Amino acid sequence: MRLIRIFIATITRSAQRELSHRANSVFEAMLAAINTIAGIATIAVLFTQTESLAGWRRESVIVLLGTFQIMTGLLWAFVEPNVAWFAGKVNGGELDDVLLQPVPSLFTVSLGGCNPWALLTLFTGIVVTVTGVVAMSVQLTVLNVLAFGVLLGAGAVLMWASRVLVASLAFWVQGFEPDVLYGALWQMGRYPSSVYHPIVQRVLFTAVPVALITGAPAQALTKGVDAMTVLLTVFAAIAGVLIVSTVWRLGLRRYSSATS
Repeated sequence: MRLIRIFIATITRSAQRELSHRANSVFEAMLAAINTIAGIATIAVLFTQTESLAGWRRESVIVLLGTFQIMTGLLWAFVEPNVAWFAGKVNGGELDDVLLQPVPSLFTVSLGGCNPWALLTLFTGIVVTVTGVVAMSVQLTVLNVLAFGVLLGAGAVLMWASRVLVASLAFWVQGFEPDVLYGALWQMGRYPSSVYHPIVQRVLFTAVPVALITGAPAQALTKGVDAMTVLLTVFAAIAGVLIVSTVWRLGLRRYSSATS
């Protein structure tokens, strides 16, 4: 509960700071709208040449795009603003102020700040997802919606764990900047994983599991609930938290502060 209160306070403080720059709201809203329009336009162009994409119809791909935007909004709002600076801090031995705080260092490093404007991408993702579901003209069941919610929650945890795990490699590899590589792999989550080469698919289910993070919730709405997929995603999220916690503790043992 203490961490939840701190997290809420962080969001409130960040929102108050960002709202003082009103011009940013217009720019960020335009950027979110442009990204959404560009994504839908790309799907429209693709489906002028085919009726399905690796077994996914147009409406299903729109739902997948919406789910991808929801997760991207969460990533950009809560995780990326914190871990983007992590490698530089580790290489410069500047984590001392974080380690001295009376809050778990992993929480502070990965969730200690917030970019509230990125939530606009989350909101546009919700709109796109609903639009895709309505276009499918399929009657959703309570089970579909519940599975979608569970998979979204598990996917959010898995997203946090995978991004922090990649950032934590800086403890072992000096000068390693994984942001571009992670970002490139993350963008592949806007399309069905089955369109990629089998080797790439393995990467998207393991190293950067964006295929589970975005694909599993979308499938719950478009192709029905698969109990095995739900269990696999939830298990992967729990395993991700345990792995990140272990890697973080091991990494801190290698860390040399600026005063040492």
